[in-house]
Amino acid sequence: VTSSTPRDSSAAAIAASGLLDLAKQLAGTDGVTAAKYRSAAEKILTSLSSAAYLSENTNSRGTLRHATINYPLNPPIADDSSSMADRYFLQAVSRYQS
Repeated sequence: VTSSTPRDSSAAAIAASGLLDLAKQLAGTDGVTAAKYRSAAEKILTSLSSAAYLSENTNSRGTLRHATINYPLNPPIADDSSSMADRYFLQAVSRYQS
């Protein structure tokens, strides 16, 4: 990973959603680890909810900006909106609120 590696909001949204799922599964048996996972997911969601990632007041058709769709492609399809990013972002927000 270098400074020229594109950001990927879809990967971040998937990670946040997964961390929240893990936190829920561990809540009854390992509250300390569950809290760490939830805190990490909260940091990711805070970042994704910021003006740097939300597409408010832009021409984007998606909710999140800065998704990478096909990194192996040269050049990659990056810095765009993606339905997968939006889907997992909304799933993570829903899991966070419940």
